[in-house]
Amino acid sequence: GGTGAVPFMKATIASLPRVRGTLFGRFDSGFDSEHVFRLWEIPGRRYAAKLKLRPALKHHIHDLKLPKTWTKYRCRDGREFEVGATRYHAKAWSRSRRVVVVRKRIAKPHEAFLFEDAAYEYQAIVTNMDDSPVDVYRFYNGRCGSENYIKEHQDGFAFEQFPTNAFHANYAAQVMKMIAYNCFQAFKRKLMPRSRWSDTAQTVRRLFIRIPCRLVTTGGQYTLKLADHYPFQKQWHQIRKRLE
Repeated sequence: GGTGAVPFMKATIASLPRVRGTLFGRFDSGFDSEHVFRLWEIPGRRYAAKLKLRPALKHHIHDLKLPKTWTKYRCRDGREFEVGATRYHAKAWSRSRRVVVVRKRIAKPHEAFLFEDAAYEYQAIVTNMDDSPVDVYRFYNGRCGSENYIKEHQDGFAFEQFPTNAFHANYAAQVMKMIAYNCFQAFKRKLMPRSRWSDTAQTVRRLFIRIPCRLVTTGGQYTLKLADHYPFQKQWHQIRKRLE
């Protein structure tokens, strides 16, 4: 993230097909860096990036107390959230930027706090988009579902590790990991019960692969025998039978 991501972003953008229109980017707080923002602050590029809630930014948000600052919306599940926009100039920035602020009440309606802000959780998104604050928020959070996939790629398939300093070699390695991920998904759906389809790679390894066994010998042949009290023994045998 940060400054080190700029060369990778430049190489990625350069590898994209040349098309007319606007190129959009959205980044988590790991890319909270003016070097990244400036890369996207040129004609034909728009971005939305989550900011780290540093003390100075928290104080700035705390000053947004006027009722007209916040506009209420309702999620599909019925929960309310409020969105506002402000100009903010961080010390590490060369200029001020537009920041969309989102707050959701985490306290129950009957709970009172000495400081009102303690009843909310906040999210700040820096952007050069001209859309309404709520549309910027929805654009950024369109990546929320991808967080789980990113975590699975990192934890299960070492997606955050790059074997070389060469872009195309790293690209090939990442493609192989994505193929492994797809094969793992096919494995679960073809061989495992439906209740296990949402299991992560780490969970499958822990419950069905890296399990304690006892090495026994019968008639001169060695066999790995599952523990008698292994709780997933039935499912393990079902998977093995489907593999045969």
